Amino acid sequence: MFGATTFLSTSSVFGQSNLKPLLLYWNSEREDNFTTTKERAGASGPGTASDVGYTYAQNEACILSTQQSGTSALKLYWSDKRHDNFSTATTVGQQSAVDAGYRYVGIDGYVFSTQRPNTVPLNLYWSAAREDHMTTASATGIQAAQSQGYKLVRTEGYVYPASQCQ
Repeated sequence: MFGATTFLSTSSVFGQSNLKPLLLYWNSEREDNFTTTKERAGASGPGTASDVGYTYAQNEACILSTQQSGTSALKLYWSDKRHDNFSTATTVGQQSAVDAGYRYVGIDGYVFSTQRPNTVPLNLYWSAAREDHMTTASATGIQAAQSQGYKLVRTEGYVYPASQCQ
């Protein structure tokens, strides 16, 4: 469904020189979407995302690698119970993760808290059937989420389109 291209270079876009790609991975066994800036497994296991059964899907967006005024940390959480990765940049999202038993893994980067020129929303979707969160900013990601019955939860922040860090 998604093309496989590696996007690991830093770009200078709209005055930003510290952008990095936000990558989407999929694990069909767990039915888990995993959005991260690294090909790492996080709390879901040792090694890389590929080592624990995730397949690269696509580049979702470009996020900042360092904090700037007007940005929030994009934090990764993991649920041992649900086997679900959850990325959030809002206080509500962080509290929801903790309340649902997720544990904090780390910071992937930074997103704008309010919309800026040339940015797009980074949206969080949820599938109750799969017990899976999906964080996406691309039209392809949104379409995939909606076609699989995921419901929009909230906008986590604002990011540059994926095309800006290819």
